[in-house]
Amino acid sequence: MNNTIKILVFLVCTISASAQKSTTPSAETPQPRSAGKETTTKSVVATPEPDPVATKASSWWGLGLHGGMNISMHSASFSGLPGVPSCCPEYTSGSGGGFYGGLGSDFPITPAVTMLVRLAYSSNTGTFEATEPTTVRINNTVENTSFKHTLNTTLNTVIVEPAAEWRVTGGLGLVGGLRLGVLMSATYDQKETFTDPSIPYEYLTTNSATNNASSGDITQLSAFQFGLLLGARYHLPMNAESTFELVPEAYFAPMFTNNVTGTDWSTSSIRLGLGILYKFMTYPSDSNPLAPK
Repeated sequence: MNNTIKILVFLVCTISASAQKSTTPSAETPQPRSAGKETTTKSVVATPEPDPVATKASSWWGLGLHGGMNISMHSASFSGLPGVPSCCPEYTSGSGGGFYGGLGSDFPITPAVTMLVRLAYSSNTGTFEATEPTTVRINNTVENTSFKHTLNTTLNTVIVEPAAEWRVTGGLGLVGGLRLGVLMSATYDQKETFTDPSIPYEYLTTNSATNNASSGDITQLSAFQFGLLLGARYHLPMNAESTFELVPEAYFAPMFTNNVTGTDWSTSSIRLGLGILYKFMTYPSDSNPLAPK
């Protein structure tokens, strides 16, 4: 009986030891690792968290101010303004200066193309000069000289400029569009003198060396103005997010309509200016599921 009990105990111990050995991993077998932990560790090392400002932010609308100087170029073929006495044979061209300034909006269509809508007030001055040969008698001698006709003008226009900008490279963009304006007001100042002011001669009508001197408002204005806007501008970011930009600009702005009804006189300009642009940005949610929310 005792031998039987000893045999049974021996069998139970043997079976128990075998079962324990089968469920215990051997030293040579590598320990399994958590798949989730392994994936997380590799993700952190291989995929750095993206910068949402640098890679995700994009502009959907821009609002800014712009302004600068006009270099005015006048193309003309007229002898005088409506209702203003003049002895000038013909004014053919003129030049001057001025300024412009206004508001503008940017609407990005693609990363390379932006639609622009600008509202501006523009002032252009112009000086016209023409000479007319004449002969005068000084005591007992005859001298050849000439009359000098001078006309100074100022034109004030409100202009809407729809245009498009094509971003060529970096911050450089080429701009092309239309100019649709209303000539609000215009003034003039004219006179006629001798080209040589040393000639001791007075006009009989004025008893002075100046004739047909007058100034005032120009009448019969051609209100509607039409032209083009051609040029370039450069975007200079002012902060890390690029929400503020300083934008130097240069344009050629020809006008094809006359300033005065029935008078061959149009005004184009070269515009050199500076703008400040604020861009409203959008920040889409991060598509990386492992990045912190």
